[in-house]
Amino acid sequence: MPEFLSIPAFRIERPDKWVLEGELVYRSDLWPSTIVVPKGFVTDLASIPRIFRSIIPQNGKHRAPAVVHDYLCRGHEKFMPRSLADKIFLEAMKLEEVSFLKRWAMYVFVSAVTLWLRKP
Repeated sequence: MPEFLSIPAFRIERPDKWVLEGELVYRSDLWPSTIVVPKGFVTDLASIPRIFRSIIPQNGKHRAPAVVHDYLCRGHEKFMPRSLADKIFLEAMKLEEVSFLKRWAMYVFVSAVTLWLRKP
């Protein structure tokens, strides 16, 4: 069963720069090892285009899942395909009880970005 083992506080340096005050630790059903995002990791939380922020804010129940996704997408788990990082993001949002429509909208968006990045 997936679970967050620890979710630290964040220090806000500016609206698009949040810094972890401790380790964020997540265990996924989709990946064999525990994911540890280190203290000091810098994130923008969810990369929501401004036009959509009134519907899906940058910060909310999806905050910890977004940090895990940022960490994974920056290649910190070797050999993990980005598409799997996207699925872990969806899994973690469900765990954090992000509403069905919001989590699927966010998942579709990040999956579309993943597909776009794969273009030759």
